[in-house]
This record gives sequence, structure tokens and C-alpha cells, in this order.
Amino acid sequence: MKCLRAKPAKDVLSLNGRFHQPAYGTSVLPQSPARALATGNVHRVPVLQGNTRDEHRLFAALFTLDGPMTAADYRRLLTETYGRRQAARIAREYPPGATPALAWAKVGTDRGWVCPTLAADRLLARHVPVYSYEFADRHPPAPDLHPDFPLGAYHSAELPYLFGMGDLRLDDGQATLSRRMIAAWTTFARTGTPGDNWPPFPHTQQLARNTFSGVDAAAEHRCAFWSRTS
Repeated sequence: MKCLRAKPAKDVLSLNGRFHQPAYGTSVLPQSPARALATGNVHRVPVLQGNTRDEHRLFAALFTLDGPMTAADYRRLLTETYGRRQAARIAREYPPGATPALAWAKVGTDRGWVCPTLAADRLLARHVPVYSYEFADRHPPAPDLHPDFPLGAYHSAELPYLFGMGDLRLDDGQATLSRRMIAAWTTFARTGTPGDNWPPFPHTQQLARNTFSGVDAAAEHRCAFWSRTS
């Protein structure tokens, strides 16, 4: 601790990304989760996991608190994140368009959230039943950020549909979706399956106010592109 406290802030911040990883090598978590998934060293229990359709729009909105994102900002972020060569490929696949923040959000959603989750689904499904979902209500109760683009089904948007969340209120259509989701989650907790109308992976169940059916999440989120790019 004495050594750590003596370090300059810039040295600590350079390692910030590692703080988002679980600490392993202990009796609680002896192995890296990524390695455990790859080798099948996992508990043999059913898994229910998924994403929201527009995960990264919340974080893109935070990028624009001081003003709209420009095409130049978008290209800079791509280069800083992926390097110049990969950034050029990504920009061709995800052009900035009229709202560069939406392109940045789409990149983040696909590369950072959905495609890794589907990759974990594939590894888990070798050993246990896996049930995949995409929460896709495009107009959920939203934080008061007022970006210049719709937040859509942003990161954590599904939580008010599953839990009481203070003063967040659902309209009638959202309340109906909420009841269906709670029924699926509690049925899964009780039986190991979210219900007869929800097939196991590679099926992904889309959860929206007028839709409770399958979606090709890998195609929707361009996972083939990311597997080549990564």
C-alpha cells in the first residue's frame, strides 16, 4: 500500500482498465474467467444472460455532455481505441453519418458488449443450457441526459422492468413487458429454463413491448466483422 500511494496519479490511471477485471488467483476465483470459459472449468448450472440492444448509447451520451460529437471526434476516438489501421476499417463499416455519437455507440455496443456476450454463450453452451436475450424496448424510462440522439435500449434500461426503481414509472405496454420478463426470470430461477417459448442458445430472445421472439443478434451486431477485425 505504501508503494501504491507513492505512485504518481498518471501511472495509476495508465492501469485503469485492469481495475474493471475481476481479481483472480485466489481461493474464491482461482482462474481467469476468460480461461475458465475457454477450458470449460465452470459450474454445471443453466445460464440466462444477455444485453440491451443499444448498450453503449448511455456512454456515448456521457461523451457529449459538453457538446455534440463531431466526425473528427469520432475518428479520433476510433484511432485512440483501435489504432490507425483498424480505425480505418471500422469507419468504413460504421461511417459517422449525421450523428457521429450514434456510430460511436454502435461500435461500442457491438464490439464491447453484444459480440463478447455471444462468444461467452457459445463457450458455455458446450457444457450447460444457455438462454440468451436482447432487451429492445426503444423508449424505456431514461436518465435526464438530453443527448442529441435517442438513448434507445441503453445500458441498464431493463432494470426498471425487473425491479422497483424509485420514481421510474412504466406505461401500460412496458408494464406488460415487465410482467413477461419477471415471469421468465422467476421461472428460470425455479426450473432452470425461462419457459417453453424460449429455446436455448443459439436462439436469442428479443424482449420488447410488442415482441417476445427470436432475433439474429450476431448479424444485427455485425459479429462476423468483429471476429475478422479482432
